[in-house]
Amino acid sequence: MGYRETLLDEIDTKYAAIHDTWGYGYQEWLWINTYVGSADLREILRHVRDCLYYYGACIINQADWKRPWGDERLEPYFLRNYTIAEAPEAEFNMGVLLSTMLTAEPSQIEGFVGITDAYRQSIWDKPFNKEFFAALARGFREWG
Repeated sequence: MGYRETLLDEIDTKYAAIHDTWGYGYQEWLWINTYVGSADLREILRHVRDCLYYYGACIINQADWKRPWGDERLEPYFLRNYTIAEAPEAEFNMGVLLSTMLTAEPSQIEGFVGITDAYRQSIWDKPFNKEFFAALARGFREWG
């Protein structure tokens, strides 16, 4: 599992814990509303205390979920480093592609060629855009 998936699992774990804790607080709140007229004051205050504890724990879990990457909170760290808009620029060019192809396993090459051939077959009977491909060929002639 990659680091991105690890962070997403951490976010899921965090929100599951908050959801569970919120549920415990809500159960205390329901108890208070159900028995406020019939229970003794000490019992009611104990449930009020527990309710406030659980709701406070939810706020603390949301505001203070720190991880080994420093003081930055989990969600801002993930969004800043693993979303498409703000992710660090990936180095991908023809050299990287060729290097990857040269070190690929035979099964990976077979998959690539199979996909390429299937794509080629899917466009075989499509109309041919002479002007576009002629301009493309002229561009390669000037480049080479």
